[in-house]
Order: sequence, then C-alpha cells, then structure tokens
Amino acid sequence: MGRVIGFNDRLRYISKHGRLLRWVVERENAGVSLTYSQTLDHCSTIEPKIPAENVLSQLIDADALILDGNMLRVNGPVASFILWASDSSTMMPGSRIEQLFSEVFGQAKKLHEILQDPSSTLRQKEAHIKERGRDMSSKLLSLRGSADENVRTVITSSSSLRLLKEEDRFGFIAKVSKLWEEDIDPISEFRDVSSSLQFERREIRNILESISSNSTANQTIRKEAEKLLEQIDFTWDRMAFAHDVMIKEVRPLYKLVQQMKTTISIVNSAENLLNHIITANSFNPSISLGIPSIRISQLFNDLSIDSFVLTLADVQEESEYKIPARPSTSELLEINPPLDIMVLLDGMTKVTDAMEFVIDHPFAANHTLQECAVAVYSSRKNLLQTIDRDSPRKTYSKENSEYVLESKPVQLEVVK
Repeated sequence: MGRVIGFNDRLRYISKHGRLLRWVVERENAGVSLTYSQTLDHCSTIEPKIPAENVLSQLIDADALILDGNMLRVNGPVASFILWASDSSTMMPGSRIEQLFSEVFGQAKKLHEILQDPSSTLRQKEAHIKERGRDMSSKLLSLRGSADENVRTVITSSSSLRLLKEEDRFGFIAKVSKLWEEDIDPISEFRDVSSSLQFERREIRNILESISSNSTANQTIRKEAEKLLEQIDFTWDRMAFAHDVMIKEVRPLYKLVQQMKTTISIVNSAENLLNHIITANSFNPSISLGIPSIRISQLFNDLSIDSFVLTLADVQEESEYKIPARPSTSELLEINPPLDIMVLLDGMTKVTDAMEFVIDHPFAANHTLQECAVAVYSSRKNLLQTIDRDSPRKTYSKENSEYVLESKPVQLEVVK
C-alpha cells in the first residue's frame, strides 16, 4: 500500500513526469498494453538522472499509474488530462474500445472467482472487490470520456472533410475510409448481438446480478457488485449512443467515398481495356471509338443554388441542438455485395450486350448503374471483353442511379 499523496504533490508528479505518462497514453491508444518492466526501461531512457523505480513508485502512489499484476496503465482521468494538455486528443479506435471492455469483463470474472474461493476471508474479499472495482470504474470512466470525445471529433472533422473533397479527393477518400473502417465499423461488429463481446457482457451481467441480489452475501460486496453493474450498463449505453451519432454523421461521406471509388475503378478498367484494344489491334483510337462516358443528371442549376442561399437568411438558430433517436440500423443491410460477372453468367459462354445483361439480371435488381458497370468493365481471367465499334452507341440507365452510361455494347466471351 503506497503512502497518501496530497493534491499539490499529485499535480507536481504528473507535471514532472508528463513525458513518461504521455508515452504510456500513446501506446495504450495504439492498442499496446505495457508491463511494469517495459515502462521501467523506457523511463530510464527519458529520465536517466532519476532512478526509474522511484519515478514509477511516485506515479503509482499518486494514482497516476495503476499497477495490475505485472501490467501498468495510466488512470483514465489522468490520461484524458494528458491528452488535453498536450493538445493531441484523438479518436479512440474501435479496437481499443473493444479491448477496454474486454479487460473490464475479464476483471469481473476474476473477481467472481475470488469471491467463490472458500480459502479467502471476508475481509480479503471486501478489499479485493473494492480494489478491482476502482480499477474497473477507472476504465469505464475512460470509455465514457472517449465516447464523448469521439463524437466531438467526428462532428468537428466532418466539415473539414467535406471541404477536403474538393481540394484533395484521394486524401478525402483515405481519411473517410480510415474513419469509418477503423474507428466506426469495428464498434458495429462487437455491438452485434452475436459477437463474442456481447456474449461476455451478458455473462458478466448475470454474475453481477446474482451477487447483488444474493441475500446471504455481505452487504459491502453486494453494493459494490450493484454499482459495477450500473456503471457497465451506463457506459455501454453511452458508447452505443455515441456510435449511432457517428454513423449518422459519417455514413453519407462514406457512401460518397464508395461512389468515388466506383467511378475511379470504372475509369481505370476502361483505360486498361483501351490499352488492350490498342495493343491487340495496332491502331490509334479516334472519336468514333465507343469508350464509355458518364453524364451526371439531376444537378441544381445556378438559379436554384442562388435561391437556396438566399433562404438561409431566414434560418433561425436553435439554442440547443438535439440529436434525434435512431429508429434502427436496418439500412446497414441495404449495402449491396459486389456483383461477380462470372456468377451472373452461370455457364453462359457469350453475351452480346454485357451492360444490358447485367442490368436486367435478377441479382442486380438493387444494385446501382455504377455497380453494374464495375462488374462489366472489370478485368477477369478467362473472360474476353470486346467493344463492337460498328454498332451504334446506347444509353444505359437504372431507376436507382443518378447517372446514365453511354457506350457501344460490350461483348463478353468466356474462353478456356
């Protein structure tokens, strides 16, 4: 048991050894759990004039660092303060959120094992549940703070991302893809009712409920179990709400990214097809060559834009922004899987108009025109794509697409 540290000394230790604490926080945010010996070694390199054992002892006594067995981590509120003070607070990735929840659930299981151990005295059990309860509460507090910080970061960055779309399209694609695929989508995976983390959560809730409702158990232990159960439920709900807000904010940007990726893929595929034609036929392309072209429809004209801007003057500012409750996540199921042209052909060896064939195929009923075009123009092994240059140009469209595609028919032939 470390000595009692006063308020001023605690702040002094955090300030004095801020570089070490920041390094530990950065490693934790990267998903790395540090041991006592690893932290000791790093401490020796950044503060060589002070015995590393004394530095860690001061920070542990001040509750800035928490030692759990051989593992060492920064106390949740201290980590938030370090990030704020260094002005480097960033989103906690979904993988780290899952890891922290898993650590809390793991500690609850160990706690239950000790409470069931007949060799432990009542005093030992009370001390243990209080000690582990403080550590679990600290992690849950860190998760709640990260949930709020993630929402603020997403809402703040969404405006700059929209501006980036016009200035640097590839940068826009990269940043939005990272935000969705690394920070948001992993949370959707472990929130799924069939995920392993959800199974652990249900198991821990049953354990804590049984302890808190056990009339023969010690009152202190029952109250601690009840408090932990409330904190776990509250933290999970806070995280889920923040995740729903982030999905609502970023989903339109991610859908736009998918459309941009599709357009780039079509252009690249058309370029590859053109290069193949030039190489195989040894001719220079002319304007009569039926290379596909995309024309965007349903755009605002200049007068409509001016009218919209003028109406903004009548908008009244709300004193408080209220985020409506999300009715469901059913739209996640509306994302179409990629079309596989070989699956669509299903034994057919030749198609004279590939775009018409794919658009009319039952499997493509809910797919957009862009997704159909990707299936047609993507290069595939054992599939020969040929443009009939003697035929007239055709216009292809679908009701669920904003684009039309003008091209001479593409013939497909399966070759062995």
